[in-house]
Amino acid sequence: MADFSAHRTMEETKERTAQTRENRTVAVLAALFAVLAALATMIAHSRSTTALIEKNEAILAQSRASDAYNYYESKRIKYHLYSALGDAGVGGANTRTKFAGVAKSENAAAQPVLSNARQLEQRAEGYEASSARALSAFETVEIAVTLLEIAIVFVSISALASNQMLLWTAGGLAVAGVVFMVIGVLKHL
Repeated sequence: MADFSAHRTMEETKERTAQTRENRTVAVLAALFAVLAALATMIAHSRSTTALIEKNEAILAQSRASDAYNYYESKRIKYHLYSALGDAGVGGANTRTKFAGVAKSENAAAQPVLSNARQLEQRAEGYEASSARALSAFETVEIAVTLLEIAIVFVSISALASNQMLLWTAGGLAVAGVVFMVIGVLKHL
């Protein structure tokens, strides 16, 4: 019959309890880091989508501005054409009066078209700037995702290797990941 040692049993129980607490800590940290990584991934995808939408809007507004500038140029060409025809004395007095009226009408109609083209161009620039901010925020949040995923790996390895230094490293990486995530969110508010 084996000798029973109460002292040895107490020590083994303490070791198992400490190991169980450490395993719970590792499991909780891994789950927490996974949730943070999922949240950062969701934010990154949102910023990526926003950047694409804003870029598309910029392209569309720039295209409309280009069309408006072309329309303005056609109005100016008509103005110059009718002014030149009137100045050249083509036709009778009645015809020259018509040319002058059409030239005046084309000149007056050209100004709002030019104003609209400029507004569309400014809108395109605004969309472009917003797209750039969203893309920058996306890139920053992607760094956060990467850091949080690496933190999960370090937490897992620390459980296998029973190494507290890896656990602290994982914690530091997670904190850095959260900081990058907050910076990324603030970049595009």
